[in-house]
Amino acid sequence: MKTKFTSLFVLLTLAVLAAACGAPSGDTPQGEAVSALTQQEATTMIDSALQALNTGDYATWSRNWDGDMKAAIKEADFQEYRNGVTAQYGRYLSLESVEILPGLSEGYVRWVSIANFEKGKIKFTFGLLNEGRQIKGIFPEAME
Repeated sequence: MKTKFTSLFVLLTLAVLAAACGAPSGDTPQGEAVSALTQQEATTMIDSALQALNTGDYATWSRNWDGDMKAAIKEADFQEYRNGVTAQYGRYLSLESVEILPGLSEGYVRWVSIANFEKGKIKFTFGLLNEGRQIKGIFPEAME
C-alpha cells in the first residue's frame, strides 16, 4: 500500500523538485529558518490547502502556489492525487503540528506539517523563498 501511496506523489514531487527549496544537494539545511509568513499565516495556508483535499477544490489547493507550480500540476493531476490520498488515508482531519525549518538551499525555508487523516498521518513539507509568500514546492511523505 505504501508503494501505491508513494507513486501518487511522484508527479507532485518531480514537477516541483527543481523549484522547491532550490535544487537540494542533500538533506543538510542551508541558511536560516526565516520566512515572510508568520506561524499563524503558514498554519492557515497549509490547513486551507489540506481542507481542499476533502472537497476536491483545486483552486483552493493551489491558491498560494507560484506560477511554476500551477503550470506543472494541473487540476486533473490534483484530482488523481486527491483520489489516491483519500482512498488510502481517508479525509483530512487536522494539523498536528507546523514547524519552520531552513531550506535545503540558501534563500529557502520549509514549513513542515504533520497532518492527521482518518486512517493515518502524512508529513507535508511546503517550500518557499525566505522572503516569499508563494509555495514553490510541496513534498508529501507517508508516515508509519
